[in-house]
This record gives sequence, structure tokens and C-alpha cells, in this order.
Amino acid sequence: MRVRVREETLLEPILSASPGTGGDLSFMRRKAALASAMFLAHQEVGVFVLGRSTAVQELVMLISSGDDIGTAAAAETLCLAASNEQGRALLAPVIESGTLDALLDSPNARARSAAASAIAKLGVASKALDTNSSDTDRLLNTAMLLLKGAEDVEQQEGKKLDAAAAAEDQANSARVTTERAVEVIAALITKSAVKDEIAHGSGRCTQALPRLCAACKDGRSAVAYGLAHIFASLTVTNKDVQRRQLAEKEMDITPEQLEELQRITKQKNDDDEEEDTPQRVAFRTQKIVQNDGIRALVRLADGASESTQLQVAMALRQIAVEVPVRGSMVQHGAFRVCSDLASSPKASVKCVREAAWCLGKILVTTNPNVLTEAQRLDAIPPLMRLLKDHHADELMHFEALLGLTNLASVDDATKNRITSEKGGVRALEYLQFSDHELVRRAATECMTNLLPHPKVVEHLRDPEKIKLWVGFSEDYEADFPTARAAAGALAMAVGLDDEELTETLVNKSACIRAFVGLLSCGHPELVHRAGVGITYLADIPHAVTKLKKEGAVPALKKLVKAAKKDPTKWAAVQGVVAGALEAVEAAKEADPSEVIVEVDDAGDFDISEGK
Repeated sequence: MRVRVREETLLEPILSASPGTGGDLSFMRRKAALASAMFLAHQEVGVFVLGRSTAVQELVMLISSGDDIGTAAAAETLCLAASNEQGRALLAPVIESGTLDALLDSPNARARSAAASAIAKLGVASKALDTNSSDTDRLLNTAMLLLKGAEDVEQQEGKKLDAAAAAEDQANSARVTTERAVEVIAALITKSAVKDEIAHGSGRCTQALPRLCAACKDGRSAVAYGLAHIFASLTVTNKDVQRRQLAEKEMDITPEQLEELQRITKQKNDDDEEEDTPQRVAFRTQKIVQNDGIRALVRLADGASESTQLQVAMALRQIAVEVPVRGSMVQHGAFRVCSDLASSPKASVKCVREAAWCLGKILVTTNPNVLTEAQRLDAIPPLMRLLKDHHADELMHFEALLGLTNLASVDDATKNRITSEKGGVRALEYLQFSDHELVRRAATECMTNLLPHPKVVEHLRDPEKIKLWVGFSEDYEADFPTARAAAGALAMAVGLDDEELTETLVNKSACIRAFVGLLSCGHPELVHRAGVGITYLADIPHAVTKLKKEGAVPALKKLVKAAKKDPTKWAAVQGVVAGALEAVEAAKEADPSEVIVEVDDAGDFDISEGK
């Protein structure tokens, strides 16, 4: 109520005045400028101003006058009104008269750009712009011309306008023209044909992508969000966007099923079929990288708003899908930006998730030794938080785990950082029980690479924990890579100088039985790990007794013979097998009077006196 009182009190005398009362064209210019200012200050007030009985007609008159300053001011007002739902409802007379369409051919670049932006906003709001629409083609043509001629426009407009306005306009014309071009392109960028034309260029504008990259100054600019949105759209297929939106809404439906449903309900025509493919996305991504697009996105992250940060993080994560460009992302600062965004308290939950996922993707194939120690350590907390994020999907967890596995292999500093995170080892163990095979495997490999860190050793001292590792190692027919990782961890564990861990492995688990069983699995990699583990166990008298009882000696002798018959297959493990056999045969068994622990098939153990 208070706003309405101020509107009527302060604006009524001005709004009630007519051009005749004002005396000349200058009055109409100022009135249009007032409407623009009201929209910028408060959209509700702007709608009130434009809703006056003759306000829209006066804008049409100003455009028809041919006055450059007046036309630009009126077009700017129409553009701002098109951003508001109530404002769009007031523009019917302008649309019906064809005034907006006519402005697309105006020699005044600022008016042309504002009109193009207004039409784009109206089209998006009404969902009237489709790929094959003549309006879409015309708008794109206008946007490309504006983008291409931004610098020329600055010079030309300075000459045309009145002397009083020329100095200010000369400084702002190119910037405003570029901003409007970005607005139009951002509105059309969901169309596959538009994406390809922007990335690869065309007769309309061969340098569209380089100009967009050059327009990325920082995240504080008026077009920062639009530019970030354009890059995020260029680097993804529309079906992937749709799939992500459906997942966020927790809808149990695929994009293909949704498309079919839309056709059945007449919400989508066969002519609207999009042909965006991962291959086309890969080509566009390469073009972005070639035109310094990674650095452009890095600049946009500086001082960006929350929404712009999200678009930057999404664009970088989507670029990281292409393996060959990941090295460039590290070199050009994208890795650092993602670390900062993933750790920023001001970033949205989605932005943090996207940035951490990008770090994981980059680390999957990047040699961690090329990163600085600070980069390695700073990437670990975001990745660990992503593992604990129950709203993250399995692919995010999988790639984060692979990245951590890579980092864990570097040195003690990275192992310490991973395990020092609150609930770090527990989070990895939790993911070992994932329903997804690849997530289970990656979690197991990550834990293996963390050995011999004390916290992982402490974790393995628990007989209940060892059961899982033994079970994984024996399940090689269903999941060989996970079995290989688990067997390797067990082999390393028995070689550690830790009495409590050794007690668990030898007397409170089925580890020895698992090693002997792996000798006959037929996989050289598993046999190698079992052989190493048995060699370590040969130094423990109780273990030697159990090894012989489980049939380790015959199994090793059989492998020695097999290696002679098929040296091609077994050459890599022949030395390990022979060494394990020699160690077991020469080892001292436990005193029969000592306590013997028997482990049954379920992994339970029974203590009895030896005879």
C-alpha cells in the first residue's frame, strides 16, 4: 500500500503529462527513460508506469519518430518489460503492430539489440521458439550481427547521436550491444543447431565463440550468468539436461519415455526432434578449449553470484568429460577454481557437488604428481564430502573414489589427509557395501592404496571387517578387479609388523584358506598376490601349520609344474610361487602343544588345545 501511495503521489504529475505539455521530443525521451529506470529499480513500479493508459502507445510513437535516442530508450523499456510476466501482458499492442519485428531491422544497434532480447524473452516465455522457427533464425541472425559488429557499432553510434549523449553512449554502446547479444543467445542456446553454430561459426558470424570467450571479464559483469549458461549448455546434450532434471525431481522416468509421453499428449511434435549427440558435444568442447574457453570460465568464477558459480561449475564438470582436455584444465586454472568452489561456504549445495565431481573426473586420469602438494591436499576434503553426500549419484561416488585412489598412491601426506577427514575410513567402508559393483570396487581399491596407514590397519584388526575382504578376494568369478584389490590388501596386511593385525589374519579369519584357494583360481594376478601373502605367512609358525593343513604345499608344487608347461601365462609369477613354496617347506611349524585356532567356512573361529 505504501508503495502505491508513493507511486501516485510522486509519479502522477509526470505520467499525466502529454508530449504537448512537455513541449517537444525531448520530453518523450525522458518519459521513456523514466519507465526504464522504474523497471530497473522496482519491476512492480515499472509495470505501474507502463500500465498507464497511453504509456505503451507513446513508446510506439517515439519509435516511429525515427529519433535514434528516443528509439533506443523506448526499445530498452520494452526489453525490460519483457522480463516481467505482468509487463509482457502490456506489450500486446506492440507485438500486434509489428513494431518489435521492425526494430530488428533498425540501423540503431542499441534499439535492434533491445528488440531482439525482448522477442527472445517473449518467445521463451510462450515456448513459441522452436528450432525450425523463422523467428528463431531471425533472432539468431540479429544476435550474431550484434556480436560481430560490437566494436564498429561503438564508433558509428557516437557519430549519430546528439553531442550531449555521444560521449556517454560511446563508452557504453559496445558493452550494451554485447550484453543484448548474449541475452538473445542465452535464450536460444538450448537448440542443438544454435549450439553448433555458436561453436563452429557460420556465415553470420565466424568468430562467435571467440567473441563470447573474450566477453568473459569476471563474475561481476551484467552478462556473467548468461555467458556461463551458454558454456554450460554447449557442453551437454539436451537429453542429459533432461535426465538430470528428472533425477533432481526424483521422477522414475527416462528422457525417452518423457518424449514419448509428450508426443502422445501433443506437447511435442516430431518436427521438434533434437539431434544433439555426445559426439557433437565432444566437438563443441574441443572448440571451447581451442578458443581459451577454460580460462574464460575461470574468469567468470571470480566474484560470481551463486547462480553464476553453479553454471561455471557445471560447464567445467561437463568439459572434464573429455579426457584429452583434463590436462589443460589443470594448466589453465580450472582445477584450482573447482577446489575453491567446492570448499566455498557461499556456494550452493549443487555448485559444491558439481565442483567436487569435476575434481574427481580430472583426477581419474591425471598423474597426481604433476599437481602441487597444495593442489593435491586441497582436493581431498571436497571429494570426501562428496562420498558422504547421500544425494550424490553412483557415478559421482565412483569417480570421486577413483580420484582419491589416485591421490592415495602418492605419499604419506595424501594418505594422512584422506584418513584424517571426519569419518573418512568409515565412509569408504560404507561404499564397499554399495549396490553398484563399480562403486564397491573403487572403494576397495582406495582402501588398498591407503595401506599401511595406521587408521586403515586399525580398521582391519577387526575380524568382522576382514570377513568382507576375504569374501571379495574369493569372489573372483563374479568380480575379478575387486577380488584382485582385496587380495592385494590382504597380502600387504600380513606383511605388516603389527601383532594384533597378524593375530586377526592368522587366527581369527579365513585369510589363509583364501590364499590357498586363490592358488588354484587360474588367474596369474591373483596367484601372485596369494604367493606374496603366503611368503609373509611362512615366518609365522602358527600360520605355517595352517598353510600345510589347507594344502598350500601341493597347490604350490602344482603351480610350479604348470609354469614349466605354460611359461607364457605363468612367467610373471613363477618366481613368487617358487619362493613361496621354498619358504613354506623350510618354515618351522607351531609346537603341537600350543593353542590352535580353527576357522570354519562361515569365518567363525574355535580355540582348542593342540594334541
